[in-house]
Amino acid sequence: MQTTSSSPANSADTGDAMKNYAPRKSPQPAAVSHLGAFARDTMDTVQKVVDDGKTAAKVQYEATSRWIGDTTRENPVRALSIVAAAGLVIGLLLGRR
Repeated sequence: MQTTSSSPANSADTGDAMKNYAPRKSPQPAAVSHLGAFARDTMDTVQKVVDDGKTAAKVQYEATSRWIGDTTRENPVRALSIVAAAGLVIGLLLGRR
């Protein structure tokens, strides 16, 4: 059985082959151009969706924050009870470990 190894002759052959390599022109430049335009349009659409999502999240955060503040001011005992109950549940769950 013959094993192949990297020899200087093989390296020279590879180097010659790479020197003779000439990049080919794209066979369908219109298709490549179309794909580039499609990619740009898709990126623009994704960016708009992300921006809309950020705006919606910010509006929701502000409304929720305002609601929590108003509810806490109107009924502080209820708010403290909810926080205490949540702390108890979390403590029980972490205590089981």
